[in-house]
Amino acid sequence: MNRKNKSEHIVVDVTDEEYRSDIACGLETDEVLLPGQHKFRRGGFLRRHGLVSAQIPAPVKISISVGADTDIQNCHGQSDFSSVLPCAETLLADKRFIDAVAMRVKTLNSESRKRSDRSKSAGL
Repeated sequence: MNRKNKSEHIVVDVTDEEYRSDIACGLETDEVLLPGQHKFRRGGFLRRHGLVSAQIPAPVKISISVGADTDIQNCHGQSDFSSVLPCAETLLADKRFIDAVAMRVKTLNSESRKRSDRSKSAGL
């Protein structure tokens, strides 16, 4: 797909090859744009929902590291913990766990912002 016109509208050109490729990848016909030129209004989502771009939080990436005691490492007899991986994958698939991590990250971010705001106001 090629994008043109950086004004209030965006024009997307879909070729026959791109359309066939999307269908071949397993997408349904109602999930892809038909071949041809399609015109969309830029920022339409925000307008429809009465939002401004400043109200949309920037995406956050997190990494998770797991510390393991040496007795766990000795028990498994390996240093790469590949046998523990299925447990980690199960945790990461659990919505409650992900929600708890997200809440913790949100709390830590807000605490960090408060400390930063206090240090700015103190002239540090």
